[in-house]
Amino acid sequence: MEKRNKFAALLGFLAFLLVNYPLLGIGNREAFWAGVPVLIWYLHGVWLLAIVGLYILGARLISRE
Repeated sequence: MEKRNKFAALLGFLAFLLVNYPLLGIGNREAFWAGVPVLIWYLHGVWLLAIVGLYILGARLISRE
């Protein structure tokens, strides 16, 4: 398995772990930041980091071809 494929699999697995129960409990509390629950900020942050990571991975794959 190539290094890029391993990185993509790791990124997907990490994103999966971050949006499941044990780690999802980090943001699941009665706290607000800027009037928005912390859980919503957490989910959007994980989602954004996954998208950026996949974009960077895709850009590297295209530039090497």
